[in-house]
Amino acid sequence: MAFVEWQNHRDTNLEAAYRNKYKRLRKLAKTMIEYRPEEYWDEVCEGIEKSIKSNDLATAFSIMRRLKRGSKRVENMPIVDKNGKLLVNSTDQLERWRKYFCESLNVHSTVDPYVINKVQITIPSKLELERQNTQPSFEEVKRALNQMKSRKAPEGDEVTADILKAGGEPVIKWLHEMFTDMWENEQAVKECSSATLIRLYKNKGDKKLCDNYRGISLLSVTGKIFSRIILNRIQNSVDERLLEIQSSFRSNKSTIDQIFTLKMTMERRREFNKPLFMCFIDITKAYDSVSREVLWRICQSYGIFEKLVNLLRMLYKDSKAKVKINGELSDSFDIETGVMQDGIPSPMIFNILFDFVIRKVIEEASVADVKFSYGSNDFFHGSREKYENFNVLDLLYADDLAAMCETTDDLQKFIRSFEKITQQFGLTMSVKKTCIMTLQQLKEDQHGKVLKGQEVDHPNIDI
Repeated sequence: MAFVEWQNHRDTNLEAAYRNKYKRLRKLAKTMIEYRPEEYWDEVCEGIEKSIKSNDLATAFSIMRRLKRGSKRVENMPIVDKNGKLLVNSTDQLERWRKYFCESLNVHSTVDPYVINKVQITIPSKLELERQNTQPSFEEVKRALNQMKSRKAPEGDEVTADILKAGGEPVIKWLHEMFTDMWENEQAVKECSSATLIRLYKNKGDKKLCDNYRGISLLSVTGKIFSRIILNRIQNSVDERLLEIQSSFRSNKSTIDQIFTLKMTMERRREFNKPLFMCFIDITKAYDSVSREVLWRICQSYGIFEKLVNLLRMLYKDSKAKVKINGELSDSFDIETGVMQDGIPSPMIFNILFDFVIRKVIEEASVADVKFSYGSNDFFHGSREKYENFNVLDLLYADDLAAMCETTDDLQKFIRSFEKITQQFGLTMSVKKTCIMTLQQLKEDQHGKVLKGQEVDHPNIDI
């Protein structure tokens, strides 16, 4: 504006005054631009510190994630269809997203009925059967509601956990009556089986390709509270049955445990000049490709009895989803396979299935564990503890697996057994994401290992 005023008063008595005003303001603006980045970072740091001091860790981590990822807005980003045709119309884009998620969430697999029927069902004790079949109490509903995380986006009904918590005992009483009716009649409220899908960019790859996005399911909060009640009933008993090598979604376990175990294994094998052959395996769309008939049968073999299995079936029956893009909703589509995206019991019941599969793989492969011998007063034991051995064959986190063997033959045998058993239960091993790592002094050429017609990745890593 100052520059325009100066130009408008050229060749007049006021030209010098407007020129000086322009130069003064330009210098001031330049100074402010130089100091603004410093002021911005001071404001960001103050915001993070203030959030941490007030125990608002969610806001603090939100600010840090935003700084790490940068600005990658995709709201109005055009996408391409299967044939590479660019879609710019919002209606065409919404339909494309609907078809994409419909295909992604419905991964059909064939499981032989003989395999399903061969899974033995556990016979319950009278006490355990009564405990699982009893209607949820008022205290169970209250506990499940308090376990729900606050400040989470709701499904289409716009009812959040914060609203229900603020309602106090009258709301808990209403929930208790509704859940009791669902429990007795095994009929779910329609909203409990529906989900709203939103897309989330993976921060890598072409933004126009649907494959570079993941879907996040927004579920009904009331349905999640009911699911939490079921999970609370089965969690302790199921957790006791799972193998110790599984660290996903279990109390006092995390990826840190698996990383530590793997690191210590590699260090000890290297220290004593012993070879170690590892294979890191991934399952293609593991959560979405689970056969539900197999899943319910295996759940019954892990101590989840008929009543709770029927209630889980109820939540999965007629499950549907809609896609929400820029405030617009697509037509709904059925979800017929896999465990419910972002469902409360989903990680646990998938752990049950995968635990059953891994036990079959270990039995089929019959390969030796990687063995360690520790004496008294060492890293793992105190001075009064007896001499013990420590064996490890594989480590699990959800559907990710790290297999460790002392010989290449054992590792190859384990991989073949894993591929065979997973296919029997409707899962598919991802060769693209599978790699082999070798730790030995005299390195043997592992390149050219072929699995399912594809060469397995073998990175050259110095350990």
